[in-house]
Amino acid sequence: MIYEKLIIDTNLLLLLVIGSIDGGMHIKKSSRLGDYNIDDFNTLLDIVEKTKEIYITPYIATEVSNLIDLKGDLKDKAFQICREFFNEFKIQ
Repeated sequence: MIYEKLIIDTNLLLLLVIGSIDGGMHIKKSSRLGDYNIDDFNTLLDIVEKTKEIYITPYIATEVSNLIDLKGDLKDKAFQICREFFNEFKIQ
């Protein structure tokens, strides 16, 4: 199934960002993602890959940036991934 449009909320975008680091092995390191696991990330990734247009709001982008709770190099990787997603997704 191909999806036309999708808006990703803060928690799911945070899962997408942190899950994209090292194959999802840092999801459990984030205190903000306690309700999620690698299976949730893989399901979300599958949906994102099948969606033509993905939307976020400036508020969602700001919140995700503020909620990244990794340290050191992992935090730097997370912000790099954020930039990539923010450039790829449409901001409304």
